[in-house]
Amino acid sequence: MEALLVTLCKAMAVSQVTQLPGVSDGRVWRTLNHYVDQAHAQDDVSTVTSVGLDETASRRGHNYMRLFHDLDAPRVLYTCEGRKAQVVAQFADALEAPGACAENIGAVCMDMSASY
Repeated sequence: MEALLVTLCKAMAVSQVTQLPGVSDGRVWRTLNHYVDQAHAQDDVSTVTSVGLDETASRRGHNYMRLFHDLDAPRVLYTCEGRKAQVVAQFADALEAPGACAENIGAVCMDMSASY
């Protein structure tokens, strides 16, 4: 069932998947989190040297998600809530947890937000 939920979430929004009989919001998010965590554990980030940093609104209002992505490969490296400078430190910690070194980052592409 979990593999089916992941497949459905690739084609539909989570809110649409939870409308299916017997599928709860919690089950969908637990399944997605499991597979995302598994993918991150297998991802080799030791070669990352350039990072893109952007934000998007996660809900109406002023709730923002910060997205860090590899500029040399099509992958998201880290996401977190917030717009403060501390999210960059959180990303550096998350990058170093699997053995990469934040000091290897030689280039960053981002907007010129006052918080940085």
